Amino acid sequence: MRIFTIKNTTAFLNYSMSLASSELILNADQSIYHLHLKPNEISNNIITVGDPDRVAEVSAHFDSIELKKQKREFVTHTGTYKNKRISVISTGIGTDNIDIVLNELDALVNIDFSHRVLKEKFTQLNIFRLGTSGAIQANIPVDSILISEKAIGLDALLHFYDANPDGTLPNNWISLFGGPSWTQVADGQFYLHLFDSSQPDLNWESPDVAADFETTLRFWLDLGVDGFRIDVAHGLVKEDVLKDHPDPQGLSDALRLDMPMDPEKRYALLPTVPFFDRQGVHEIYRKWRTLFDSYGDRDVMAVAEAWVHPPVNATRYVRPDELHQVFNFDLLDTPFISSHLYDVMSRSIELMKSVNTLPTWALSNHDSPRIASRVGEQQSRALALFVFGLPGSTYIYAGQELGLPDGVIPDESRQDPIYLRTQGLQKGRDGARVPLPWNGDRAPFGFTSGTPWLPMQDGWKELTVEKQLAEPKSSLNLYRNALNLRAEHLVNNAEIEWLESPLHGSKNPSLLAYRRGNVSIYMNLGESLVEVEITGKVLIVSAGTPDGRDGKITIPANSTLWVQH
Repeated sequence: MRIFTIKNTTAFLNYSMSLASSELILNADQSIYHLHLKPNEISNNIITVGDPDRVAEVSAHFDSIELKKQKREFVTHTGTYKNKRISVISTGIGTDNIDIVLNELDALVNIDFSHRVLKEKFTQLNIFRLGTSGAIQANIPVDSILISEKAIGLDALLHFYDANPDGTLPNNWISLFGGPSWTQVADGQFYLHLFDSSQPDLNWESPDVAADFETTLRFWLDLGVDGFRIDVAHGLVKEDVLKDHPDPQGLSDALRLDMPMDPEKRYALLPTVPFFDRQGVHEIYRKWRTLFDSYGDRDVMAVAEAWVHPPVNATRYVRPDELHQVFNFDLLDTPFISSHLYDVMSRSIELMKSVNTLPTWALSNHDSPRIASRVGEQQSRALALFVFGLPGSTYIYAGQELGLPDGVIPDESRQDPIYLRTQGLQKGRDGARVPLPWNGDRAPFGFTSGTPWLPMQDGWKELTVEKQLAEPKSSLNLYRNALNLRAEHLVNNAEIEWLESPLHGSKNPSLLAYRRGNVSIYMNLGESLVEVEITGKVLIVSAGTPDGRDGKITIPANSTLWVQH
């Protein structure tokens, strides 16, 4: 068990000016963004725990409880024990979460929310960390109780920069979540955050950062974890930090998958990114790969979320001495047109072949509109079935298998920092993040016994897992059946032969098809039936009923089918 006290929590605040909306993010009810608390709802005596379930274990000893609140992994109970007011709050796991909690606690007692300025008199919180760990030193037995008065600060893990001589920000970079990418601290210096101000960019030139991450990786691997998704894997290393960009707003918009932009403008801006896809990231991943390989026969893998330009740069992340896979996001904004889809798919296959690996495929993710909303319900089923047959790994984003559209989110319920940092000018990604409906006829459909963090639509009652498992032709059963057929017929055959495409003599621009082994896969992207000369057994179809006779098969509109020869 570890228990330590943290004092003097008045760091990372701007002492010289009122705080902008992008730097002090409040919910519609004027509560602090992540913790969802108001100043009068916490005590000056605070116990922090990691696991949200541990909050109730602590507050069970209170004489009375006046407040219970939860937002995602942040659970707060405030009450009294022997006439002393106490709050207990969960932080979740990791230094990033702890940083969020401590900064927001500081804001709750030291900022006047009404006027968005620092209070004249600061309040010092008494914060007690209560948690468990293994033996942290060889001479300390497991199950020992440790008490300390001090904790290690994280300041050395960040870069800090001076303001320009005229007092302006170090550069003109704009956060991908809106507003400046700089936040000023007490001594007048600034730290960089390419996303939210609660997510400061770490200093990867510091050996302490590299060591901390390797410790974290080993911690999870030793517990039996088999792999990692590396968020923004291309964003660790920056160059030319003090250099302005000629079009900072345009660049920030171009990097947003949820924001429509003219393709020519987007692809003209992407090569100018000064903070993504720098060469230095690859040395970091080479060290991680050595760590992964040290686990011997374990099938440890890591996949990089690296949306880079030009696409050939993605191959650098999966060289033999680096990571195992890299997400391929090109299909997230590709229109439902055969020539466009062929270009993306064939290029991805050939690029990954150049480094002796296989591609990955994703039709949705948490940063972009759900595929059913982007191209249509029937079209999304057809595209999914077509992609499942391609060589490589397919990633299914939560809700995609149910055919979920984007949720309809009232402005007062939005949680995305993008919406909050842009004062509502950009709606953000909340629609793609609404939880899954599991069972029942009304929201929240078994997702929680309480209130979900984003509202769910009553109209989703026909899309629940419960309903779809009982419906043979549902989207969920289509996915389940397709994945079983994929495992049975395609897994051990990586070769692909394009049958119908703009470059392979296709006479119908709405048709796209390929063959792998003894299975041919046809997709009709048009609104009319298409007849093809092919014989065999239809294994699966995404929609409609195919008609086969006289050596020909009729493919329904907006549909994909698999044929076994």
